[in-house]
Amino acid sequence: MPSTSSQLALEFKVQGIQSTKWCQFLVVGQTLDILDSYNGGRLYSMSVEHITIQYLSGHHFQLQKKGKPCLLFSSPSTRLLSKLETALQLACESVNSTLPPTSDWANLIDVASAIVETESNQPLAAIPSQCHYTVDDMLGYLNQMSEIFAALLENCTSTEGLYDGLLDMEAEFVMISASNVLETLDDHSDDVIPVCNLTSLREILNHCPHCHDPLTTLDMYSMHVQAMYIVCRKCGDSRSDTKRFNCKHCVKHKEMQYSNSQWQKQPMLQDQQAMRCKLNTALAKYCNRPLGTLGFDFILTMMHHLNLSNCFHTNMEYWMQSIVLQACLIRYNKFLHLTTLYPNEMLVPTCDILLIESAKTNESYEVSPNETLPFALPAITALVHGDKQSVLEAYIRTCVLWSTAFDEPYSSFAPNWLLENLSVDMKRALAQGKLKLLLPSPDCRFVGVDDIFQAVPTFHSQCSSILPAAKSVFVAVIGTPIMDDRLAFDTSPLKMLLVDSLPLPTLYFRHWALVPCNPWPFFMDVAKSIVQDEQRRLDSEDNGLALLDCNLHRTVPLETLYAWDPIHPFSNQNKENMHAHAQQRG
Repeated sequence: MPSTSSQLALEFKVQGIQSTKWCQFLVVGQTLDILDSYNGGRLYSMSVEHITIQYLSGHHFQLQKKGKPCLLFSSPSTRLLSKLETALQLACESVNSTLPPTSDWANLIDVASAIVETESNQPLAAIPSQCHYTVDDMLGYLNQMSEIFAALLENCTSTEGLYDGLLDMEAEFVMISASNVLETLDDHSDDVIPVCNLTSLREILNHCPHCHDPLTTLDMYSMHVQAMYIVCRKCGDSRSDTKRFNCKHCVKHKEMQYSNSQWQKQPMLQDQQAMRCKLNTALAKYCNRPLGTLGFDFILTMMHHLNLSNCFHTNMEYWMQSIVLQACLIRYNKFLHLTTLYPNEMLVPTCDILLIESAKTNESYEVSPNETLPFALPAITALVHGDKQSVLEAYIRTCVLWSTAFDEPYSSFAPNWLLENLSVDMKRALAQGKLKLLLPSPDCRFVGVDDIFQAVPTFHSQCSSILPAAKSVFVAVIGTPIMDDRLAFDTSPLKMLLVDSLPLPTLYFRHWALVPCNPWPFFMDVAKSIVQDEQRRLDSEDNGLALLDCNLHRTVPLETLYAWDPIHPFSNQNKENMHAHAQQRG
């Protein structure tokens, strides 16, 4: 919204005795107050009519009072310096002076301009350039994104239509990239169990796994994306039908006692637990793998990508500005440097940084979530899993580390209540001055971050003539945290095509009906090898052997095997046989 306040609050670096420090220049009425940004203490207070600003060299200036030097300060951004000079001049003319009105669009562009000017006039020499992407490259990527969004909105009028289009896209990707996918699977043979053949998700999902009767696109969408239980119209079976099997294995066991007409329960032995762990780990390599043959779920990954990209699409004209992209590239290069300084930290990027990384990974054609967004993936994964609290905690740590490394604010969003999420060591370091958290002054802030606009600001509308309405929205701009879920507002066309709660893009389907090949030979081979391995470790001199039922976590004496029914372990016949055997033993 247009800014017409008579108070101006800007921040500049002031030269101290031993070092520079951030100070807030506050113009109120006809007085200029200079405050320490760290502790809020007032350093100077003087009348604006006695103040002059003298240029020295580069981005250094001298503030003079009645012609005498008062302090030295730095202003790499000519726009911020111009704001200060304008405010001082207007304050000299009238005590009730009003700053010239500015539009939302101009304020948004000023943020990017200040970042570019600061980097141009005061570059950080210690940061090597790790990003060779250019503004033209980014414009090409954004144009491609716009075309994709336009095509989706033109061809997909419903959620099922979007899902059907993504199925076609995935089938084409499987066909074109067959050789690349096979090579990737070979490179990761230790982590991924090779599939029988390359099969598209449509071929896997378009029929009932029990009777092979065709399923509609709506059924496929409900089962795949909405995780609903689908009942086949022909055979009546559902996706929830899952085969089970008992793995029986002889292990050491202490003699079970029989008293008061009941068997005394024995705790699971360490050998039993170890065998179960081995079995579950081996089976998980087959069962717990993403649906499809690409090593990841293409459909869910694309839907999450569209949901994330929607915040850029709703403010596309802003991101298409060259000055904005220059600022994004500058911040992205700094973020890359921060990842090298703190490789073990989960650093949370802002939307501008995520945009550059998305373009880079798009260029390399690495679609798999395991290969894309190397620094953003932990934060994105936590968000997708709904763990917003951990992302908030990592975000405030990122703000502290960024402020310490580059001596500048990371974003305008860093409320004090987030400081409670810092570790004790980091709080102590902040108190001792070893770390710092910088927040920009109101007129130096990242405009648009945590700000409500009356409508999406554009170059054409300027947001100055739009009347306040119920459609006040948040938009993604430079400095917007990625966990801000207010960006993709519900009225956007694409948001209406996406479900409110998407499953995880790496969601593992344990139901055999969704596995493209028969798992049971593999299951039995794994079970057999584990049982044989365990039997080699058994002490043959100990006769206290027992049968382990992996599903039931129960053990029974070996002698009862002659009458034990593994399919119905709690049947009346089994109980009678066990009771009779106990009576025989006296």
